[in-house]
Amino acid sequence: MYTFRTATIDDFNAIQALLMQHQLPIDGLAQHIQHFEVVMANNQLIGVAGVEQYFPFALIRSVAIDSQYQHQQLGKQLIEVLLSKLNDAGFTTYYLLTETAPTFFSKLNFHIIQRSEVPLVIQQTQEFATICPDSAIVMTKNNLSL
Repeated sequence: MYTFRTATIDDFNAIQALLMQHQLPIDGLAQHIQHFEVVMANNQLIGVAGVEQYFPFALIRSVAIDSQYQHQQLGKQLIEVLLSKLNDAGFTTYYLLTETAPTFFSKLNFHIIQRSEVPLVIQQTQEFATICPDSAIVMTKNNLSL
């Protein structure tokens, strides 16, 4: 049985460990943790998906599922929970950077765009400007393509 919920500061260490296990950046984690969703199994954090909010845009980040729990649709469900909350709050467009998961995100109706097509407010984020390399693939989705 899996439980999906919003992250709390008490989840910080477990989220950080999971992201590091997957070689994902942890910069800015503390500032945005209240906008992260997690999935739990047996009181253990096994998945995370985060967002940086720049209304009406959102930058999806820090998506990871513990390797023991992959291939069970948990990542897909976690993104769906996250996007549902963002849609309910009136966000219109979502962006992300990935080096390893474009196929996963394309199955969720994200599509590849050029960096120049991303709004300036997203381009100026730490994640976009300095953390993720220029080789990272930029993807987007609007709330009409759920």
